[in-house]
Amino acid sequence: MSNRFLGKIALFSFLVIGLVAISSPSAFAAGDTKPNTAKTKKADTKSKKTVSSARTSNHMKKDITQAKARLIALRRARGTVEKSELKNNKGREVYEFAIKDGKGHVRDIWVDQKTGRVVRNMAERGK
Repeated sequence: MSNRFLGKIALFSFLVIGLVAISSPSAFAAGDTKPNTAKTKKADTKSKKTVSSARTSNHMKKDITQAKARLIALRRARGTVEKSELKNNKGREVYEFAIKDGKGHVRDIWVDQKTGRVVRNMAERGK
């Protein structure tokens, strides 16, 4: 056989191997050392349910920090934080943030200390 023919066979075999490797799902997830089989998927699903149910129960939750609340507020209104404080609103502890955008408009964002949910997102009037 000629060298030219062997070169074509080698190129074709690399091409086929590359296509098979790209198109088939890998046996291992990126950075994961466990094989991706049905048994491990079921076990992972069970453990995720346990973790998520522990997160949703109120007695297991901890209050969020002001830094975390600040990030939550800045996701809702882009700008700079002009004022931040912890206050009691109708028996609920909330972090209040006044965020000024690039146009000079100020928004009041209140983040619940227990849940991390935004409970108020309003533009300030007259400012």
